[in-house]
Amino acid sequence: MRNKTQSEQEQKVFNTDFSRFAAALLYIAAVIVLLFMIFSVLAICRISSYAFRTYDSVEAIPYHRVGLLLGTSPMQAPGVPNGYFTARIKAAADLYHAHKIDYILASGDNRALSYNEPREMRRALEKEGVPDSRIVLDYAGIRTLDSVKRANAVFMLKDMTVISQGFHNERALFIADADGISADGFNASEPGGAFSYIKVRFREFFARIRCVLDVYLLDTGPHFYGEPVKIGNISLPVPRTNKPVKLTSKEKQISDSATVLAEERKAEEERQAELARKAVQDRFNAQAAQGAGDQAGNQAGYDADQQLSRGECDTSSDLSKADCQGLEQSEAVSDFAQDEAQREAASNAANSLNEGDSTYIDPHSVRNDQQESRNQKKVPRRGITPHGDPWDYY
Repeated sequence: MRNKTQSEQEQKVFNTDFSRFAAALLYIAAVIVLLFMIFSVLAICRISSYAFRTYDSVEAIPYHRVGLLLGTSPMQAPGVPNGYFTARIKAAADLYHAHKIDYILASGDNRALSYNEPREMRRALEKEGVPDSRIVLDYAGIRTLDSVKRANAVFMLKDMTVISQGFHNERALFIADADGISADGFNASEPGGAFSYIKVRFREFFARIRCVLDVYLLDTGPHFYGEPVKIGNISLPVPRTNKPVKLTSKEKQISDSATVLAEERKAEEERQAELARKAVQDRFNAQAAQGAGDQAGNQAGYDADQQLSRGECDTSSDLSKADCQGLEQSEAVSDFAQDEAQREAASNAANSLNEGDSTYIDPHSVRNDQQESRNQKKVPRRGITPHGDPWDYY
């Protein structure tokens, strides 16, 4: 019994907690739905406000060089023309013939080979009398967002006339304004029928919500970009380059003061070079003069030596008369001493011969005895092995 009561209490607590959790989820879902409804109303009102920039009259709409014709299917069913397509073609042709636009940019979907909206629009416009040279095709207008953004990014349009039905123009003008394009809308007529009206408005409700999300939150771009396309005689953009378009400042010219300074510097360099050349020439001349003087002095000394060797003495030179007499006396004493030495040597030689063999000494034998005594005294150094038999030294 006790276990049953405890189980019922636990079941009751679980039911209570689950009920609170479900209530919280419902509350959160209700808040989300409410916020979504508020966001939807604001998005619809924001886009609907661009109805003030659309026109129904050809005479009232301002002039723009290019009209953007938004594409749609030419056929509603096999063999049944699409009234929206026919009305847009007529509106574009009316604007061209009224000279409200000069060119028509036909933008549509061409993702399949069997489906080509731009080509069908060109054929229909030519039937309405618009020249082919005034029609430019955009094959990548998959969505309204793609058509408007590519008009700016690829076809370089900063202002234009959007051509479609009123509800469609409002959404296209909202995208153009967010992309920085100044645009006006020309409203083509809408085909009758309550069912068609309700179906288009239901689809437009979700299209506007998605459009606001793409522009404000997701920042969605077109599916395809491309190289710039020229419409008429407008200029293509210049490729970016680091080269400046024009000089940022004038080319500097040499001033008069700078010219004078340059001339003075050049003159000073020439003067210094001339002084250096003169110093080198003076040094060369001095060396040449000194060499000539030394040669003359050497020649004079040589002549004096020759005179003295012959016993002559020139008192006109650096030697005085007393010096000359002293030189003559020293030469006489020298001659007498040489004669005495020769007589003494001759006497000694005669005496040695008269004394016999015992007194005679052979110079060759003296040299041999001296050489043998030196060899006996010679002792080799330790660690050095002499030539010959080494046992003779130990």
